[in-house]
Amino acid sequence: MFRVRSAAQSTVKRCLTQNKTFVASASSRTQKANNHDFTIKVTFPVEDVQKFKSTLSSKGKGMEIESHNFETTYYDSVPKKFYLKEDPLVPQGEKFELYTLSKKDIWLRKLNDSWICDSPHRDSEGQTHLDEIVFDRIPHYERHEGEKEIRRELNLQQDMTREAREGIKLPTLAEDLKVRMAVVPYANFKYTHTIFNLPEHMVCDLYVTDFGYQMAEIQSIVKNGTDLDLTNRGLALEAYLESINVDMSEHPFTKTMILEWIARNNPEQLEALMNAQVVADESKFEQYLIDNPEQEE
Repeated sequence: MFRVRSAAQSTVKRCLTQNKTFVASASSRTQKANNHDFTIKVTFPVEDVQKFKSTLSSKGKGMEIESHNFETTYYDSVPKKFYLKEDPLVPQGEKFELYTLSKKDIWLRKLNDSWICDSPHRDSEGQTHLDEIVFDRIPHYERHEGEKEIRRELNLQQDMTREAREGIKLPTLAEDLKVRMAVVPYANFKYTHTIFNLPEHMVCDLYVTDFGYQMAEIQSIVKNGTDLDLTNRGLALEAYLESINVDMSEHPFTKTMILEWIARNNPEQLEALMNAQVVADESKFEQYLIDNPEQEE
């Protein structure tokens, strides 16, 4: 069972608002009853990359360990004007819903040449983070890699015997996405991912895109720990953020790279995601806190 923890979140909530510390736990048969593997992470935008790297190195005692370049292409059913290239074979009609994947918080992409699909994780009761209030949820995804896994997740299975039986070549995943779901490439960008080792068993992932957006993620993993271990690690994370001059109260909302791309290039899609309660409407957050004062405690 893999579930999102609420226990001990009050300890780390001072470095939260909508930009929640992600606290997830996984338990195994070999672990004690009240012990879990925890992952805690926060994300925030970075304005000056070189200054941030320098601060990580000097004040944060961080060490850069590796850096890689990637190109990513996202897929969904979008209006024709957002196709990366014209394609008359894409079916049209009311039965093909716009933004059919992202409105379910499903993110399908090719990372370099590899297919990846992130979709909301279902717990033992069949619930996902989408069942929580949009302002107060902790997103938790499952990753599906390769055509076989992604076809199963999107219900695009093929009769693998047909190719040999009828002597025809079966469609590729991209072809099936287009013909059966009207899902096509709509966003393409490059980014650099740099990883830093930090004190207190923390790691920083820095993402720098080619469209002018930079964000960082600092995370810490607690193996086979108790709620007290989680509390202590949360306090360590809060102290570290302070040491590198990151005030999480200034970053109530930090978009992923693709959400930032959407916000800049297709406001219509962003509005559709807000209407579907996939993405929070930031303009309504202040009123939410007024109506729910316990969220600021």
